[in-house]
Amino acid sequence: MGNRSHERSDAEDELPADKRSCSSLDTRPSSSSSSPRELSNPSSSNMGTTSTHQLVTLTELCELISFSTEGSISNALSDQLAPLFAKLARQEAYPDVMLMAFRSITYLCDACPRASAFLVRNDIVPALCQRLIAIEYLDVAEQCLQALEKFSCDQPLACLASGAILAALGYIDFFSTSVQRTAVSVVVNICRKLPSESPAMFMEAVPRLCELLQYEDRQLVEKAATCLMKIVERVKNSPDMMSALCAQGVVNQVTHLLNINGRINLSKPIYAGLIVLLTTFASGSADAVRILFELNIGRILSDTLSSSDLVNGLPSHTVDNYNQVREILKLMNVILPPVSGDHVDELVANKERILVDQPTFLHKFGTNVVPALIEIINSGANVPTCYGCLCIINRVIHFSKPDQLYDMIKDVNITSFLIGMFTKKDLHILAKALQVTQALLQKLSDILMCSFVKEDVLFAINSLIDANQASSMSDPKTFGVEASKCLCYTYSDNSVASSELEVCTLEKDSIDTIAKRIKLVNLANTSTSYDTCIQHEEKFFDMLLQVMGRLSSEESISLFELMEGGVIKALLIYFWAGGVSADLCSFHKRLEIFARILLSSSDEVAAELPLLLLVRKLQGALSTVEMFPVLGSNVSKLRDSYVSVLHKQQTAYPSLKVLFKKAKEEEELSDYSRGLVAVDPFSSVEAI
Repeated sequence: MGNRSHERSDAEDELPADKRSCSSLDTRPSSSSSSPRELSNPSSSNMGTTSTHQLVTLTELCELISFSTEGSISNALSDQLAPLFAKLARQEAYPDVMLMAFRSITYLCDACPRASAFLVRNDIVPALCQRLIAIEYLDVAEQCLQALEKFSCDQPLACLASGAILAALGYIDFFSTSVQRTAVSVVVNICRKLPSESPAMFMEAVPRLCELLQYEDRQLVEKAATCLMKIVERVKNSPDMMSALCAQGVVNQVTHLLNINGRINLSKPIYAGLIVLLTTFASGSADAVRILFELNIGRILSDTLSSSDLVNGLPSHTVDNYNQVREILKLMNVILPPVSGDHVDELVANKERILVDQPTFLHKFGTNVVPALIEIINSGANVPTCYGCLCIINRVIHFSKPDQLYDMIKDVNITSFLIGMFTKKDLHILAKALQVTQALLQKLSDILMCSFVKEDVLFAINSLIDANQASSMSDPKTFGVEASKCLCYTYSDNSVASSELEVCTLEKDSIDTIAKRIKLVNLANTSTSYDTCIQHEEKFFDMLLQVMGRLSSEESISLFELMEGGVIKALLIYFWAGGVSADLCSFHKRLEIFARILLSSSDEVAAELPLLLLVRKLQGALSTVEMFPVLGSNVSKLRDSYVSVLHKQQTAYPSLKVLFKKAKEEEELSDYSRGLVAVDPFSSVEAI
């Protein structure tokens, strides 16, 4: 490979190729037989016969073209210049002439883009590629790359057919960083308009593009990533092509690049695009899924979610932030096989086989992903994001073994998380939260049942049944990334037909059905009906012993169980049913039983009597009711309504005291200026 740049000064070497002076021009004649006017009538005779004359003429042409506009260069002129430039560009014996010919071509395409069509008809693009495949002079090669960049914008198919992709990438390491960016820009422009046929013309560039992902320059890496995304988008419907791409290391290199602790800080659009690329692979290749599990994709994606703006309390409503989270959830969703076993195709069966053969894959994936998804939901994610997180959590739970599942959630407050989900008003969220609860109780009933009872998880499920909240929920088809797309399909495979996206898969009675199933299976042996116990006094003794045992145990009865489980109501009815005067003897008997249990302790080393424990719990329950009244968001309370606290006691709903003054012109209004008026703080102006 020759290089004539040693004849130039160091300052000239730093200039781009289109600004450098050619070495032979240093001694050019002071006068020339050519004139800029010759541009209006170019011919072979005007170009001269000697290389010096040709060089001077080309130099003046470059100068004139650089100051021209598209309107000043006609199609006829472009048609006349094209064969002359093509002829001079092939004069290998005169490298300076070749250099100025390629520079003239570059300037002409820049000043008049439509001239590229005339140049293509004269086989200029193959000549450019030839000079890049067999590089003799570095400055000529650099100028060829700049010319190819112009052609790739307007004539990408011609560049592809001439082998411009491999020509641009073949000796890219010999160039400076700025020229390398130009070379990759050529490939990007071609890949944006890839044809549907003849994939071999661009598939052979994949290994070189994968190598570029390991470079240190961010622009180079992002341009190479863009090329790979366009190639995958073009061949995604061909299983053979996708398998070939997977075998060439695309999944490996992209996954390493996505590592948040990597050397390159990718822009959010490029990052989201690479996630889409991996999703495309995982949607059609079990081999790609296996590679992703082997590379611990769960840790990479969970780290990205944990560092997102949503989790860190920053504004996350921008398109880039939303797209990145959405595409990550899509990738997590397609990596795992679906829970429903109605239709199991070969790909789903292969994914399930991977999880069975390598149980550590799912264990590592779930350990990283589940806490991150719960963190996303608790950070105030919107409805589609919450639904996507719940879908992934449900799949992880469904395919996990009990010991693995416990290891995933042992550091997560799963009860609080589920309670928050049951406050949602969307049918899809409620149904998926109930499915998660059902799967958890099937796998870890012995471990979770106690906390589910002590907190209000099972009570919330029972409330869904009793209140029939499903009938008042919002339309299940209104929540999706697109207005016409049901939430059921927000994270589905893109291969689903568009006509099927209009049909919601959620039945109207899904909430009641799942909730009743959970209650039937899990609440039958765990709930205690204290109301029925007090109907028979002989059973009250056993009930009271059970309550006292819970009070003195290490896992004491919670305030929620005390208030919502019927204990307080049972005690009130037990003592005051029919009044004291109704049966004084019976009342004394009840009091004697109560005192015998609460004023004695079966545990000799117990520090406190059961009565003290019960009183302390009752005081806590009372303070909770007085200080933190909880009202449903969908329940309207007016100022004359009341909250029931204890037996025959009521407390008024809070109201505002307002002094109204009537203006002179407001004769139709009543006069309330003499005293304060109680106004409900949630009343509308019209109501007031």
